Amino acid sequence: MTDVMKSWIASSVLGLVAVAGCKFEQPADKMPIDAAPLAMTTLSVAVGGDGTVVSDPLGIVCGTMCMSEFPVGSTVTLTAEPAVGWEVASWTGTGATCGAGQRSCAVAMTQARTVEVTFVRGFALTVAVTGSGAGTVTGGGIDCATGNVGTCAITIGEGQQVTLSQAPGAVGAGSQIALGGWGGDCASRGTSATCSLTMDAAKSASFGYTLQHRLSLTLASSDGGAGSVTANPGGFACATGTCSRFFDAGGDVTITPTPATSLDAVSSVTGDCGALPCTLASLAGPAAVTTTFRRTACVPSTTSCTLGRLTQCDGTGNFVSYLVPNGAADGSATTLVMNGYQCPLGCAASGTRCNDVDASNGLNAALDSPAVSPTGVDLVLPRVGNTTAGTATVGAYDAVRGTAAVVDTDGQTLDVPAQQITQGTAPTILVLKVRSLKIMAGTTLRATNGSALAIVSHFDIFVAGTVDLSSKVGEPFPGGGSETQEGGCSGLMGSKGSGGGAGYGNGGHGADSTNTGGSGFRDATHPLRGGCDGFVLAPGGGAVQLVSRTRVAIGPTGLVNVSGQGGVCWGLFGAASYPSGGGGGGTIVIESPLIDVAPGGAVTGRGGSGAACENLVGGVVGFDGPSTGVSPAPSVTCTRCGTSGVGGYEAGRDGGNAALVGTDGFAGGGGGVGTFAGRNQSGVLTLPSLSRRIGGPGAGLLGRREPTP
Repeated sequence: MTDVMKSWIASSVLGLVAVAGCKFEQPADKMPIDAAPLAMTTLSVAVGGDGTVVSDPLGIVCGTMCMSEFPVGSTVTLTAEPAVGWEVASWTGTGATCGAGQRSCAVAMTQARTVEVTFVRGFALTVAVTGSGAGTVTGGGIDCATGNVGTCAITIGEGQQVTLSQAPGAVGAGSQIALGGWGGDCASRGTSATCSLTMDAAKSASFGYTLQHRLSLTLASSDGGAGSVTANPGGFACATGTCSRFFDAGGDVTITPTPATSLDAVSSVTGDCGALPCTLASLAGPAAVTTTFRRTACVPSTTSCTLGRLTQCDGTGNFVSYLVPNGAADGSATTLVMNGYQCPLGCAASGTRCNDVDASNGLNAALDSPAVSPTGVDLVLPRVGNTTAGTATVGAYDAVRGTAAVVDTDGQTLDVPAQQITQGTAPTILVLKVRSLKIMAGTTLRATNGSALAIVSHFDIFVAGTVDLSSKVGEPFPGGGSETQEGGCSGLMGSKGSGGGAGYGNGGHGADSTNTGGSGFRDATHPLRGGCDGFVLAPGGGAVQLVSRTRVAIGPTGLVNVSGQGGVCWGLFGAASYPSGGGGGGTIVIESPLIDVAPGGAVTGRGGSGAACENLVGGVVGFDGPSTGVSPAPSVTCTRCGTSGVGGYEAGRDGGNAALVGTDGFAGGGGGVGTFAGRNQSGVLTLPSLSRRIGGPGAGLLGRREPTP
């Protein structure tokens, strides 16, 4: 009962009491001559459950006053007020015009009457209309529309039954509302028109509607050509005539043609796509696509290259095709058909082949190997069937067999075609020769055998995991990193610590000016060498070169890392803690017609920071060049130490200089940032933000050459 009603009842009752307690007298000359008393009859009210009943005119306030007299022939209206959590269930009694569940009841007082009202507990019924389509759910006081507009929640008395009905809204031609079905306490009803619920507890129900648009696919033929067209998601295929199907509004639908044979090809595409494959993004209405297939001719055992397009036919007159395990944009498998195949670097002068990549550092000899061809070996790490996550390692080169041992993540050794290339005073290059390379997300390929690492591939190189030739404290030195003072790139030792090693950037000097950092080298591609050390014990990052005739892609989780090691404290002439500078970042060279780095993927080669040491006591090891974030390897310090130099990074290529603290400081300089060169067919390389965490010139124009027969 509301506070307002309680106040009204209380004041009315007090008024009645006041009237009943007063004596009204009229003067004799004012008395009616023929006044006769009104005939009265009794109305009794009974209440079942928790609530009150009030009459109009006032006389009954039941739970307090449940019987009163009213004039014969009058009509008394009873109003029921349930307690919180209760509802009116029913009225009973003769002469009473009362509907089940109604709050009020009219009683005709032609005679004495008895009326009973029953209250029952009330439970909440909540309804939701979900999905992208228009529709409603109604019944029992519920009138809920799409987006939960209207009355979507009511309270209903215990034991009452409610029947909910669903009805989809109207749509235009070429569209429909798909029934998603009932949910909640009506889930068992599927897509039925109605759902009945007995309110023995709080209940909830929902119904989903999905807006869909029709996609019509029409196939036509030119010169006897044939094929089919598939629309996804759902694998909807059309092989003849016109086919149609409804697709969810707002979703992407990809339409892909499949020629019937190698002699069939797509001639034209009209309608809502201009060419196939085509993606109808965020489908907003009905769509239609007409595809015409034409018949082509493939002359057996012929090869031609015209206007940058290569056509190859096998001995039976079919176009040559190759299944590439990582050839799609996302690194998934795709089939390349040599029917007007677009040569990445154009046609060779002979007119029968595509131009070849002209790789740096003597790698053309490896590219021309039979192992680097359409019939070579696909290297996938981890290999198919191996579910072990972790690190695969590049092992020793077997000169007799012409292979290198690659130990997979589960310890299984793979013999990969390989060769070694010498570079004079620079490190030897170990070259892995493959048909294609794919490093899966969560997998690291690590090389620590002292040689620079190169991978040459006929088809795509796709890195979703990590190629790691960084230098880390406590781990073997990576390939191609220098531990010598070759060319003045290593940090020099002084009385207060050594300078940092160089990469593309210079190393910083130690805590006194006599221990200068190494000088950076500016040639981005030759020779292939890693970063230099911060005097012996803090080697620079390694060197890696990736060469592909088609594409080198670094996926959203991919990383190529040649960062340098942080400086360490070491003993010299009885001094237990002498600080070295940080190692310089190494070298990354990528050469391919297409270099594709996805947002999230990265190439990095930051310098390590120097160490800070306390003579005969100890100190703090410097930080390795970080592979994430935007900051360099930070400086370190300790009690009675100097402050070491920070590592060089993409926004500050030179390593930082160490600084003295008082007169007793020992600290090394930071290593310089490493070198990155990406050479592609355009000479322009745009990388996503934060993808390049390394120095160097970046983009360069890829050379092209006549292929070797």
